[in-house]
Amino acid sequence: MSVYRLEAISRGQKDPRWARSRAKGVVWAGAATPEEARKLVALKTLTYTPPHADRLIVHSPWYDERLATCVLDVARTDVPKGEVLRGDGTLI
Repeated sequence: MSVYRLEAISRGQKDPRWARSRAKGVVWAGAATPEEARKLVALKTLTYTPPHADRLIVHSPWYDERLATCVLDVARTDVPKGEVLRGDGTLI
């Protein structure tokens, strides 16, 4: 099992998709692949946004490589598989 470090890219933080996430800082995900890590963070940080007729449905920003980085963090071994850890050390 691997640990991935995900972080919002600052130039993309004004994107409306960030309204779909309750985490906008650095997080670590215990996952086998970068794709699995992105999906895990997206699902664990998902927030509800009310639908509007004039607005498209937006998905989590964690899926988009232009909005969030996702890199293998070989220094971290303390994040259990299937869990997401905030920068302050608390689990999401």
